[in-house]
Amino acid sequence: MSRNEFSYLIDSYARRAKQLGANAVNIVSYYRKVETSSTTDFEYHSGAVIAAFALKDEFVMLVDE
Repeated sequence: MSRNEFSYLIDSYARRAKQLGANAVNIVSYYRKVETSSTTDFEYHSGAVIAAFALKDEFVMLVDE
């Protein structure tokens, strides 16, 4: 995945969060039904023909206290 594609993906999450009235998104890698959570990395698998990754998301509203 290129840097531009990744930026587009993150921008898509921001737009969707705004549509839903959320101000944050929890994102985890979700490959073969195994969640992997990291603030800096995501799980990515490549084969001979294709490369794949899956993300699982949750749109949330964080409240200042």
